[in-house]
Amino acid sequence: MAAVHWRCQFACSLPKNKLRGEAARILDTKGPELSEDFDPGPAIVTQEKEGDTNQQILSEVRRLHHTNQWILLVTVAVFVMAIYLVVEIPRHTSPWSPVYWAVRRYDYERALTLAKTIVRDHPEDYYGHEYLGYIYLQMGNLNQAELEYSRACELAPPKGLQEKLDEIRKRRERESRPRPTATPLPWP
Repeated sequence: MAAVHWRCQFACSLPKNKLRGEAARILDTKGPELSEDFDPGPAIVTQEKEGDTNQQILSEVRRLHHTNQWILLVTVAVFVMAIYLVVEIPRHTSPWSPVYWAVRRYDYERALTLAKTIVRDHPEDYYGHEYLGYIYLQMGNLNQAELEYSRACELAPPKGLQEKLDEIRKRRERESRPRPTATPLPWP
């Protein structure tokens, strides 16, 4: 190390032409031979090692890609099932579901029977009386519709129920008035 340091100081102190000549002479001079027991270590094969490393990285990326695809698939499946359950469970657990479907099919007699059963079990629930009023209204039974809407208003008087009740009373009043005859009067 000291020799290298001395040479560096010597080379730096020489003019440029002499420096080049000295550098060429040092490079041309053969150094001492290595001993026979010198171990250079394992042969470095960078090309093969790089190829192996690239193959390992590529393999890991493929595995990660495959895993991500499965995670995405499972996530989508769980999301779809969650939405389905959120939408379907209330429909099948509500006692009003069969009444709702009967009304949707215009089967008011069945809807009325089912609704009466539920109201009999829960007489203080305003919703049952409101639904009965709606069914009676659809059937054209205004007296019963008014009675049920009145009962619903007594139990929980939201503004919407009062408006429905007023509308039924007006309709009943209109229908109870005598209607003019449709026959034309003779011309004078």
